[in-house]
Amino acid sequence: MKIRSTFLPALAVVLLLSLMGCSRVIMPEDAEKHVGETATVEGKVSSVFVSKKNNAFLNMGGNYPSQAFTAALLARSADSSLIKNAGQYDGKTVAVTGRIELYKGKPEIIVNSAGQIKIKK
Repeated sequence: MKIRSTFLPALAVVLLLSLMGCSRVIMPEDAEKHVGETATVEGKVSSVFVSKKNNAFLNMGGNYPSQAFTAALLARSADSSLIKNAGQYDGKTVAVTGRIELYKGKPEIIVNSAGQIKIKK
């Protein structure tokens, strides 16, 4: 089984957090305070948008452009099945694990693998 190189760092983060028993859960509204940290952001997906370039964005804490946080599933790095099935997250409470970064002033986690995102309810 061949594993893509973009998948390995995300898998390593998720496995390391699991082994460490990381229970740091952040609300979407608080994600901006944790930029640069690896954590889990948990909240209800307010909207899902798939761009013409086949990137999917799960907005939490409001709709774009007023969202508090975004989980970005980028075509260049995410598993294509994640993007294809992005609509399944709309209206659901999800937990997204990864490094929180800023993109155009908004906090986001780039999701590369299915292990980084879980539907809670």
